[in-house]
Amino acid sequence: MRSHAENPAALLAEERAYRSGIKHILSLLADTVVRLANPSEGLAKELRSTLNEVDDACDRAEFAAIHSKLAELLPRLRVPEAPQAPKPGQVGKPDFSRAAHPITDPITGLPMEAQARQRIHAAIPGTGRTFIALFVVERLDLINSRFGFAAGDRVLALVSQHISQQLLADDQLFRWRGPTMLAIFDRKDTLKVVDAEVRRISTSRLEYSITTRERDALLRILCSSCLIPITPESVAEDLFEHIDAFSASRGTALN
Repeated sequence: MRSHAENPAALLAEERAYRSGIKHILSLLADTVVRLANPSEGLAKELRSTLNEVDDACDRAEFAAIHSKLAELLPRLRVPEAPQAPKPGQVGKPDFSRAAHPITDPITGLPMEAQARQRIHAAIPGTGRTFIALFVVERLDLINSRFGFAAGDRVLALVSQHISQQLLADDQLFRWRGPTMLAIFDRKDTLKVVDAEVRRISTSRLEYSITTRERDALLRILCSSCLIPITPESVAEDLFEHIDAFSASRGTALN
């Protein structure tokens, strides 16, 4: 059996696989930082453009150029501070005063997680007529790794537009985080009827045509959904855990 030293092709394939893995990890890490920091639209575009260059980088000079760009751009990010824990004996709901000046998601244009949490807190205790509908874009991380974050962002924008068009005027749609969006709305219909409405929205056929240097591809966009009623017994933290658990279980489904 020949060693890698005696088999240049095998050594080259191993090196390419290693570089590909490093590029993927770097892109995912940087994308997470971008999402957490919620930069301005202009800075987000600059960062994503630089991240997309990682997929095409082949030699040290190109990686050095990308490193220089990121070294200049990343310090301009400001990750929001975590809310302070309540003092001993202090009770009450979390402070969402910052949501009084809504910050929209630069990809979808939707209000973000803080506003969604505020809206959910305001709906408790519920009457049984307020619902949370979760919509999770499946395989988004796979789309990002294969076609770049620009393609993943476009998919998110398309899904958000589709959902918005199907909802009623008074319904509210938010970008939670990652592949998840959620709608909060009131309905007088039964749980079964509302669930059917949500499933109809999520199972609509959506496709996205993408052109790369290697090939053209038609992506079938898959979206999972879940309906959560807000009742008089609902606890906000339990609802948030439910949202995160469903998002985690479906966001990487079918990869």
